[in-house]
Amino acid sequence: MHEQFLALLDDVEAARVELAETLDRVGESIAGRAVVLDERFRMSEQDPVPGVELHEQLIARLERMHHTVAAARAESIRIMVDEEGLTLSDVAKLLKRPRQLVSRLYRSASTAPD
Repeated sequence: MHEQFLALLDDVEAARVELAETLDRVGESIAGRAVVLDERFRMSEQDPVPGVELHEQLIARLERMHHTVAAARAESIRIMVDEEGLTLSDVAKLLKRPRQLVSRLYRSASTAPD
């Protein structure tokens, strides 16, 4: 019945898994932080590439997570309005969000390609 919404939830789950994997990598990368205590440690001698790549991946996956959640949220609003018959004002009250935000999300879901 709500195939589009279910597909969007699958996208959210995939983004969540990717983000969790990246956060695990961040945790692994800082687990060996005791090396900084060594008086011979020199930041200038460290290879910055893995940290830069991890940072870029983290940002990309956070953005993907944000966009997938926003798309699913917008679709849920579209369902409440188009299929359940609520008004945008009703949905705004239900979600405790400004009507303008709900309207914008509704429009984004209504114009999104299937």
